[in-house]
Amino acid sequence: MEKIVKDEYLGVISESLIKILIPLTFVLVMLDYVKDGVAHGFWIQGTSLVILLIFQFSKFSKCHRNRVYFLVFISLYHLPLKYVSIGQVISPTLMWFMILPVMASVFYNSKTSWIVFGLMVIEVSVAVIVIKSNGLSSFPLEPFDPLEFRTLFGWIIISSTLNYLVNYIEESRSKLFYEMQLKQEKNAQAERFAALGEMAGAIAHEINNPLQLIHGQVYRLTNTLEEKKY
Repeated sequence: MEKIVKDEYLGVISESLIKILIPLTFVLVMLDYVKDGVAHGFWIQGTSLVILLIFQFSKFSKCHRNRVYFLVFISLYHLPLKYVSIGQVISPTLMWFMILPVMASVFYNSKTSWIVFGLMVIEVSVAVIVIKSNGLSSFPLEPFDPLEFRTLFGWIIISSTLNYLVNYIEESRSKLFYEMQLKQEKNAQAERFAALGEMAGAIAHEINNPLQLIHGQVYRLTNTLEEKKY
């Protein structure tokens, strides 16, 4: 119950902040576009909106959506800060943003991460195709330097390890919970049978009492008739 309350609280706060961040980010992206042409921010913005729309109207559990909202917020909040500090949102942020599926897998499961990853790959692929087809060869993705590559690689390894451990713990917890439910059902069934046995015994006792009374009266009547006969 406490975990559900925490997820609800996290989801409400994250969703509220995202509703503020998305229009703010859009304004900053437009300012960036006016100064520098096609910017990363458009694709970050588009990807964020796609993810939010998919999870807003999907059949995923509310707890699941709350965690995705939180991850999207984490991926977006630095953009206004970056614009304030350097006056731009252009950076390799899009590539970093694609680590979200790995983070999502840590918070939920691998199925979720692949869904999000697929959406983001489609988003980026369409963006690249549109840019190239319109002759916009200066695609504003700055290459990673060696330090960023090492950081990214380390992040993926750590996140994947956490993903394995979290999923293993979750599977173990689910298995133990299922076994506990089976035991509870068996105990409840045993209690029902015990109660049924007690009820049957009580009914038999109540039936047996008048039968014994009738048997006693019949016995006395029989003896009386035999005495009068002789």
